Formats: sequence, C-alpha cells, structure tokens
Amino acid sequence: KVIKADAGRSFLIGGNSIVRPEVTDLDIAPATSLAASTFWHPLSPQNPRFLQQSQQLWEADINNGTAMAYDAAIALIKAIKLQPKPSRQGTIAELANPEFLIEEGATGSIKFNSPKNGDRQDFYPTLVRLTRCKEQNRFIPLSLDEINAQELGCNIEDKI
Repeated sequence: KVIKADAGRSFLIGGNSIVRPEVTDLDIAPATSLAASTFWHPLSPQNPRFLQQSQQLWEADINNGTAMAYDAAIALIKAIKLQPKPSRQGTIAELANPEFLIEEGATGSIKFNSPKNGDRQDFYPTLVRLTRCKEQNRFIPLSLDEINAQELGCNIEDKI
C-alpha cells in the first residue's frame, strides 16, 4: 500500500518481502525508485547448477522463497541423516555443530554461526531494483551491467 500510494515519487528501499509479483504488477513510474535486499535472485545465482536444474524440473523460473525452502530442506535432511536415531533435539544439535556444512545450497554454502546466534555464515543477500523491462516491471540485480540489462530488454539508465 505504501509503494502504491507513493506512486514512484520517492526512493524506497525494502526487504525480501517486497520482491513479489504484487509489487512488480504495480503501475509506478519511474520503476527504478524502488530497491530491495533479497535472499536470492535468478540473475545472480550463487549456485548456477541449482538454477538450471530447477528450471528443467519446473519448466519455469523460481523465486527467492523456493531457493530458501530448498536450502532449509537439504539442511534438515542432512541433519536428520547424520543421526543414528533421529530426534528433534538431535536435529537441532546437528545444525548447531560447528562442523555442519553443505557446500552447494541454492543460495550458496550452508553453515550456521553456532553457538553465537545460529544465523547463517557467509550469507550475503542480493540487492535488486525495480526496473522497466519489455513493457513490465521486473526486479533485477543492482550488479547487472547495462549490456546484460539491455539483452533482457531492461532500461537501467536511471542509476540508483
């Protein structure tokens, strides 16, 4: 509602929750007045093999929520498999183990900062901006250069 009410007059920045179709479908101008931090983006995948396999499997692009759900699932599966007699407490202990590591998650390697706070280590979000691409708004990485953006039909002349 805030984005729609602003109608592109102000520079807005948000989190992962605004990188969604309900936002790209808004008729706001200029589209480049909105940036966000997201956990994963298909144009800057940390694991290109995951992107390719997911596109083949679902025959469609996936979103950041799917990538994060994949990472959560493989972490839980590994933590459960490491236990001779799986339990909830055992799974928590495996995930908290400083040696726990998954090399190739969708969003990069998966390792937790335990016992400090349990957050993921070496996990860096992608900064994206809302840009006009082929008659529609689309989130693209800020790191995407002008040539690659033009190949996608995106206009990134307005620098953030």
